[in-house]
Amino acid sequence: MNGKEYARYPFHGQRYTVLLIPKLGEPDLYAYLVLARQPKDLFKTTGRFFKTRVPIVPKSPIPGLLSSYGSSVKSAPNVQDIDFNQKITITDRTIIDIRQDALFVKESIRPLKENVERQMKFVEKMHGQLWIRSPAVQGTLDRAIDRYTKFLELFKAHPGTVLVPTLDIDLVWHTHQCSAKEYQRKMIDLTGRFVDHNDKIGKPVLSGGLDTTVNLFKIRFGESYMRCLCWDCEASMSALADVENNVKDDNIDALVQKVQDDLEYFRLVELTRRNGGTLPARE
Repeated sequence: MNGKEYARYPFHGQRYTVLLIPKLGEPDLYAYLVLARQPKDLFKTTGRFFKTRVPIVPKSPIPGLLSSYGSSVKSAPNVQDIDFNQKITITDRTIIDIRQDALFVKESIRPLKENVERQMKFVEKMHGQLWIRSPAVQGTLDRAIDRYTKFLELFKAHPGTVLVPTLDIDLVWHTHQCSAKEYQRKMIDLTGRFVDHNDKIGKPVLSGGLDTTVNLFKIRFGESYMRCLCWDCEASMSALADVENNVKDDNIDALVQKVQDDLEYFRLVELTRRNGGTLPARE
């Protein structure tokens, strides 16, 4: 079939086609968002396919590099294999220069290192939510962007108030900051000032700030700030949006069945992926 390898098997009364996937690691957070915004089936990607295990979270070299921060040049893991008796390549020289620069200005770059460490924890938290693998991922992101915009309105309306984001809002906020100049311009546009994402605030302040944010959000927008963001709730929210926009009343039963089928299928995909199997693709 088109030069690709397929296999068929039944699952809960439906037939699924197992499509062999390329050897790809996890994309980074920004790539997740870009992919998720595309209206396409991620499990029917074109190209060459072959059997492989897909890691849940690949081993990253970043923790090792961070832990070596401040160590001597020759003992650092990324330079210890360089043979200094031979002619040093341009790549080797670049690595050495970077390490030496880091040693001389280490105090000035320490905040950057600490920021990266905090972002690693945030990315791990986002991985744990598995939104990228949810059948409602596009709806989740659309709603998160809308809630983020409202969250920024609170900053404008209540300057000097500590406001605390929920996980979905925080995901959009972190992603927005990936484009520094655009983020600065947009903050001044929307709130009248630069809004710093301070992720070093203590728990007591965060707790009080969250209570304040919940109340202000409810008063201003008439919506609940805290929401369950699990696959089932998000799929239901997306289905309700479809009902309001496109679906006729006589199609409600079919829509409910579709949501159930989608959740069942995507759970099967996730279980298969975690067990190192080949991912099932719907016909």
